[in-house]
Amino acid sequence: MKFTISKSAHTALRLATLGFAALALFSQLLAFAVSYQSDSNYFDRGAILPIASSVLATVAALLGTVDAILSGKEDVTHKDALRITALPAGVGFAVAGIHLLTIAVSTLGIITAILLIFGALYCILDCIGIEKFGSIAVIIGFTAVLGCAGLTGYHYFDHTVELNAPIKTSLQVALLCAMLFFTGELRCRLGTPAPRMYRMLTAWTIASGVLASLPLLLAFLIGKLERVDYLTAALLVLGITVTATVRYCAILVGEHRNADMQNDRYI
Repeated sequence: MKFTISKSAHTALRLATLGFAALALFSQLLAFAVSYQSDSNYFDRGAILPIASSVLATVAALLGTVDAILSGKEDVTHKDALRITALPAGVGFAVAGIHLLTIAVSTLGIITAILLIFGALYCILDCIGIEKFGSIAVIIGFTAVLGCAGLTGYHYFDHTVELNAPIKTSLQVALLCAMLFFTGELRCRLGTPAPRMYRMLTAWTIASGVLASLPLLLAFLIGKLERVDYLTAALLVLGITVTATVRYCAILVGEHRNADMQNDRYI
């Protein structure tokens, strides 16, 4: 027997997911402003704000997961109005890819930069209407997945920053979630969508992205982060997080409207 919950309960879970993600963002911004030390790449010992940020983001991801597991298999393919929402991610891919191409000296760095630039191209095709370009556009889409994976590896092997430094770990988690998010996107493009998985991965992308996007940008602006490669990676995460958030909200609004239309039939 399958356990189901009402549409209003799903709406509450999704709103709570976004709410806890917003709280995590606010907490992480304060953490970098108050507790982060650029000379050590760590927060102050015993600082509460970074712990609170992680807990809030984890709660957001768990709420999104519960909602996804209990949801149906409603269509999550993107309507024409949502195509333009790929633009923030495309800008992020372009910025990260072009900058990495100018500084990369390793084979991994160069390959990753090229993949990121093609990831930007995929997002542009998505904005235009990806179905117009056939299977070649979907193939290009895999470069977004591989680009996120490559950038994760690039920062992992950066020995100038400690393995467990907050800026490194938060970026790696966010990039890995983004990689999975684009995997879910490509399943929709290939005609084999997995709606529950897509909702879950989108929630994870939002929850992890808020910790590694605007907070790192703030750290750079106030002089607590000097590494431009980490800044451009954060801008990529920011773009993907914006895209994921808008599409998550669109799913929420779309399913709410569908429920209203079904209720109208019985009035």
